Amino acid sequence: MINLVIVSPGFAVDENDSVCLPFLQIYIKVLIKNPNIHLRIISEQYPVKENYEWQDMNVYTLQKRKRTRIDKFWTSFRLKRCLKKLHQASKIDIVHHFWLSKQALVSADFCQQNSIKHIVTLAGQEVLNAKKFINSTILNYSQTFCVSTFHLNKLNENSILKAKVIEWGIEEIKLKDTERKIDLLFCGWINEVKNTNQFIEIVSQLNEKNKITRVAICGGGIGLAKLQQKIEEIGLQNIIELKGEIQRNEVLEYMQQSKILVHTSHFESFGLVLIEALACGCKVVSKPVGIAYQNNKIINCELTNAFVIEIEKLLEDNSVHFHNDYNIQKTVNAYMKVYTH
Repeated sequence: MINLVIVSPGFAVDENDSVCLPFLQIYIKVLIKNPNIHLRIISEQYPVKENYEWQDMNVYTLQKRKRTRIDKFWTSFRLKRCLKKLHQASKIDIVHHFWLSKQALVSADFCQQNSIKHIVTLAGQEVLNAKKFINSTILNYSQTFCVSTFHLNKLNENSILKAKVIEWGIEEIKLKDTERKIDLLFCGWINEVKNTNQFIEIVSQLNEKNKITRVAICGGGIGLAKLQQKIEEIGLQNIIELKGEIQRNEVLEYMQQSKILVHTSHFESFGLVLIEALACGCKVVSKPVGIAYQNNKIINCELTNAFVIEIEKLLEDNSVHFHNDYNIQKTVNAYMKVYTH
């Protein structure tokens, strides 16, 4: 039996929450089917609540009340204390930390001091500033992983940390026989990185050419109200539907009703939405980020004009193809080899 502790900045608030870190939820649901894994989860920041159970597993929260300015300085102390208690209760074999962060340094030092295997999966934009989160323990003791070749290249550009690649995956999606009435779909948190301004410009140009009639945007975030205002200012409110923050199963349904997923994000470590769209039969046009980088099933574009040209071509193609080249079982098998060697 492997006593594994996963540490993450956040986790699902309950079993109905499919919005918070879906890639991690998908991974854990398959991982725990292995009878040789005993898993406990530590969530550093979210949700703000007492310890709870998820899928019959214990989730230990470090933020049990509304966070204050002073409170954030205690997170590292709480993490170390939580790891110590869990180790005393049932000896930890492995700590798998998601995101390279200040807390990852804390868990790395704890693991080295207690002869526990330590793994870090870099999961986001921390690769752009990785030097900030590297110490001798991370360099010499921890095993580190990126989630795509694009992600690893960014890490190599910004640090001396050596990592290997284990890509994410998704489960088999139950597909419905639905009509694809949505021409263009955008999915993602509404912020500067996701670059919705370029998406709106793409929609505007295609609308002027009478190439599209219906567009949907799935996602919440701090920029949602400003985005709605911009859509109304340029007169696209009759074309673009804002779905807001919705559960993952609803997003997958919209993908199955859509012809093309357009992904204008400036950065993706992996891009779960890209492989979900492919598995749902969407054609995908994206900036060369995450797994879109050098992917022959995804059309890569940078400039708005290039997006418009490629989308026009795809709108004339009514064929539908379903691609799930990223099965979550491959991800689990890859990490199981790391856990057991």
